[in-house]
Amino acid sequence: MKEYLNSRFKAAVIDYFCIIIYLIMLFVISMGLYFYVNDEVPKYSEASLHVVSFFTTFLPVVLYFSIKEGLYPYQSFGKKLMKLHINYKSNPLRSSFIRNIIKFLPWQIAHIAIIVGAYHAFDLLIVIILFGIAFLLPIIYILMIIFNKNHRSLADIIANADVVIVDNNTNNESSK
Repeated sequence: MKEYLNSRFKAAVIDYFCIIIYLIMLFVISMGLYFYVNDEVPKYSEASLHVVSFFTTFLPVVLYFSIKEGLYPYQSFGKKLMKLHINYKSNPLRSSFIRNIIKFLPWQIAHIAIIVGAYHAFDLLIVIILFGIAFLLPIIYILMIIFNKNHRSLADIIANADVVIVDNNTNNESSK
């Protein structure tokens, strides 16, 4: 069990590192385009920032992980390196999409909280509640993986998926 939890944690760290690389590339390209075209960063309305945030960060990341984990061999880059694989009880692509929306939902909630706070005030009750949700959900996900007898997160349970260790010798999944 300890090996499984370590592998799952390491896979998540690797995957988040890949996301950070994507975000840095997105920032560099965006800033380069802004200054090349406008000589400055354009001013956005609150609504347009929500749209930009959704379509440049949340949606591409959810789609990338949904495709990587929803099509054979059902592994993100981190899971592949850590020899993990996702088993789905039904339609893998649909289940992967659901799983990744739930997994990355706290990130999108944090985006919303930051944008609303920046345009209004960070001490608004709705901003505090959104930050609380964005902070607590990942903790709940992690605690569920550690303490749930099947080591499944909320996203795994809702998507009816299991993350398992792949046995190299037989190419079959082994138990956790």
